[in-house]
Amino acid sequence: MPPFIQLGRVAAVTLAIVSGVQGFEPARVTLKITTPAHADNRALCVGIVPNSDDGTERRSCWELQGERAPRQTLVTFVDIRGGGDYQAWASLCRGMWDAARDTCTGAVLQAVPQTFHVVGFGNKGYPRKHTARQMTAPSRAR
Repeated sequence: MPPFIQLGRVAAVTLAIVSGVQGFEPARVTLKITTPAHADNRALCVGIVPNSDDGTERRSCWELQGERAPRQTLVTFVDIRGGGDYQAWASLCRGMWDAARDTCTGAVLQAVPQTFHVVGFGNKGYPRKHTARQMTAPSRAR
């Protein structure tokens, strides 16, 4: 399946993971979103959401200036905590964009979500840093 939704023969929104397909927490993932030039392009939203109920969704939305908007955008999400699979998503609003309510009235074009993996350290948090005392060999009883 191609990583975009097609309208006729023209690709609407393309989402690709540039870096961070797999990483250790706190992870970083960089996404590249490609949108075709169109007079009705009003807003672009990009986000990540864990496949489990352990984390919260993170997203970012910004207004576009129609045909003058950049065709490619790089977005980096940093400090992703919690292990597991995540889905990256992108949506393009063509119509009226209400930034205060974060809603689109009109066509919303969605890219096919992409999956990436974060290796976590469980519920115990991050491994402790070893001090000099912890790194020395235990003394032997005589």
